[in-house]
Amino acid sequence: MKSLVIGVVILVLFIAGFMVFIPKSNSTQVDTPKQEFNDTNKELQNNIKNKETTSEEAGRLVEYKDGTDLDNLTGINILFFKASWCITCKQLYDALVKEKSKIPKGVTIWVVDYDSNQTLRQKYGVTSQHTLVQIDNKGNKINLWRGGYSVADVMSNVR
Repeated sequence: MKSLVIGVVILVLFIAGFMVFIPKSNSTQVDTPKQEFNDTNKELQNNIKNKETTSEEAGRLVEYKDGTDLDNLTGINILFFKASWCITCKQLYDALVKEKSKIPKGVTIWVVDYDSNQTLRQKYGVTSQHTLVQIDNKGNKINLWRGGYSVADVMSNVR
């Protein structure tokens, strides 16, 4: 009886371990994010451009571009690691665009493509999409959190 229980436990652990390594999407979905990102990236640029305000009272929503210097910043800076295939990322992004005028003065939210910025992910310890990282003016991590669906949610995590 004892060996049967041990055998069942080993089987369950084996199956659970195996399931971790099985991709949750089929090959079609794996190939699609790059195109989706290109579409989303264009949408992001257009939305930021169209929604950008010249108000001195609002912060900024900016697309992170590879090579952007994050070591010489001013104000409060937040990196939003967004994946084009991530539904909750899109919800937060849409809210940020819609509520852009609610981003406080002196705050910059950088929208970073999760899939193409592995170096930044490693630097800041980002292991999943829909992660936000507050950094100081020298690019050092201050705080990291996951989730949020509004400017208020993002700002509630700022230290």
